[in-house]
Amino acid sequence: MTKANNLELYLTRASELEMEPNFFMSYPYLKLSNIRGVRKDGWVWVEDQGYCMFPPLPIGDSNVDYMASKIWAMFGDAYRKIDKYYKFLDWQYIFRPLNFTVMVGGEWEIFRKNCRKWPLRNPDWSYNDKSPGLKEGGNLIGEWLEELAEHAEDGEFLARFAIFAQLPGIYRRFLYNKAGRLVGINAWDENWKYINYRICIVKPGEPYLAEFMRYLFYTDQEILAADKLVNDGGTLGSSGLERFKDKMNPISKVRIYSYERLK
Repeated sequence: MTKANNLELYLTRASELEMEPNFFMSYPYLKLSNIRGVRKDGWVWVEDQGYCMFPPLPIGDSNVDYMASKIWAMFGDAYRKIDKYYKFLDWQYIFRPLNFTVMVGGEWEIFRKNCRKWPLRNPDWSYNDKSPGLKEGGNLIGEWLEELAEHAEDGEFLARFAIFAQLPGIYRRFLYNKAGRLVGINAWDENWKYINYRICIVKPGEPYLAEFMRYLFYTDQEILAADKLVNDGGTLGSSGLERFKDKMNPISKVRIYSYERLK
C-alpha cells in the first residue's frame, strides 16, 4: 500500500475499533505533517522520527504481538492507564458547539461578555470563506507566530493548514475588519468522532479578538449542522491558554499521555 493509503487504513481501523481519537488523528493533519504510514505483520501504525505517533492497531489475524516502545500520543482515554511508562503530553478539551448559542448562567459570564467586546468596538466586520491573498495571509500568520514565541507550533505547518494547502477536508473562515483587512483565521478538519479545531489565528494587539473568533467558530452554521462535538486541542504548556479555555466551559478536559517503555 502507499503511504497515504496506510494513513487512511490506520484511521479507518481506529474508527472500527471505536478508539477515542486524540487531537492529532485526522487525515489532513497527518498528510500535511508528512508522517509515514506503515503496515506490517498484521499491524498498521503511523510513525515519525523514530516514534509511533499513536498506538499500533491490529488488522485481520496476526500471530505477532506488537507494541511500540515509544508512542508520542496515546488515545484520548489513556489517562486511565497511568504508570511509570506514561508521561503527560497535553490537555485535551472537548466542547459542544450548541452551548455557545445559549451561554446562559454565571459560568458563562466572563466569556459571554468578552466575546462581544471586539465586534462592538469594530463594527462592519465580515466573516466568510473568501481566501485572502497569500501575502496578506502570510503576514498575519507571521505576526501571530512572533507574538506566540515559544508556545508556537511549527510555523510552516500552521501556514499550510491556515491558508496555503489545497487539501480536501480542510475548512477555513476568515475575518476582515471594516477596512477589509484580514484580522483572523479559523481552520478545522474532522475525524470519525470530532471536529478538530486546528487553528485560531488573530492579529496581535486586538483585545478580545481571540474570544470573538472562537465564538464565530462555535456558532458557525456549518459547525452546528455537523452535530458533532469539537476537539479544541490542548494548551501547549501555556498556563494562559489553559485559563482561557477553562472559561469556555468544556464538557470534557482530559490528559493525553506519551508512552516510552523503559529499558
